[in-house]
Amino acid sequence: MQLALGNESLNQEKDELELKKLQEENKRWESDVKSFKERETLKANVKNLEKKKVWLTFKEELSHFKNLKEKAIEIGKRYAKAASHFEPLEKTIAEKENTVRNAEAAVKLKVQFSYLSTNVECQLLNISDVIVIVYFSEINLTKRQPQ
Repeated sequence: MQLALGNESLNQEKDELELKKLQEENKRWESDVKSFKERETLKANVKNLEKKKVWLTFKEELSHFKNLKEKAIEIGKRYAKAASHFEPLEKTIAEKENTVRNAEAAVKLKVQFSYLSTNVECQLLNISDVIVIVYFSEINLTKRQPQ
């Protein structure tokens, strides 16, 4: 019996040693588990912050775009107002341009007519020269003939 009691106490000491060993190992694992959980929590926080950053960037760009759009509308209104002030001047300019085009066309026609009339005059001069020559020839012939 003593032997059985001795064996039991040995087994109990072994079990206690193994229990302490397992408890120490468990403590080490608990710190690893805690570190792992903290790391996972931090990763989740980083992902959330990245998502928030994307949305904040989007909202900032949207706000910037809206401001630019408002400025473009304002500039468009100012341009329309300025254009309405210049409309009478533009009409006057268009009329003057039309007058200049008409004058250029008239000058061109006059130059062409002048050229044509010069050619006709030259041809008429040639005919009149012939007539004059014929006339003087007849005069000369009549002078030679006895009367």
